[in-house]
Amino acid sequence: MELDEKLKLDYERVNDYWKTLADIRFRLLAIVPALGGAGLGATLAAKLAGVQLFAISLLGFLATFGIIMYDQRNSQLYNDATARAKWLERQLGFKPHAQEVWKAEVGGLFTQRPGRTLRMFGITLWHDRALSIIYGASLAAWAFLAVRGVLTSTLFVTSPYNPNGVVHPDRYSLIVAALVGLAAYQQLIKSEAKPKAESDKRPAGPPQS
Repeated sequence: MELDEKLKLDYERVNDYWKTLADIRFRLLAIVPALGGAGLGATLAAKLAGVQLFAISLLGFLATFGIIMYDQRNSQLYNDATARAKWLERQLGFKPHAQEVWKAEVGGLFTQRPGRTLRMFGITLWHDRALSIIYGASLAAWAFLAVRGVLTSTLFVTSPYNPNGVVHPDRYSLIVAALVGLAAYQQLIKSEAKPKAESDKRPAGPPQS
């Protein structure tokens, strides 16, 4: 088998691999909000409180966190597959479309991916930011329920740490949930903002998403 044929075969397999990773990514994106919504609805319908609410919320939080961990690894493989596809496009000498705009001799589906040019309400739109918002909100929802479960439990209400017996579960739960959601968002954005590998370098053109 000649080199060009090997490269073409490699490119086809990388495309199939990339499609699989992208499909998994969107499936996970659908699972997390559904899991959070179902859990929230079930706890509200059952009017759970105290230890029961905390236990169920903790399980939901851990399940969501596990899915996020899996997605982060999947995203790493996804980015690596994208870098590999760009390299193969350069090796195969793919010609660019819209050459009057794309000021480079090499193009291709991956090499010419549009830059982060879309904005909404002054916010730049890109995949990883959307994922970070959704995952951060999901963790915040479970954190809200978990903290509320602790604050409404008999053990806390009657504990020496709460001598007056006064509890404001919603207020403190919202504060903790907001902190958890913000911390999760910032951590996920930070993990995606790491410098790309040398293999992801590309000809001059619009920035990549």
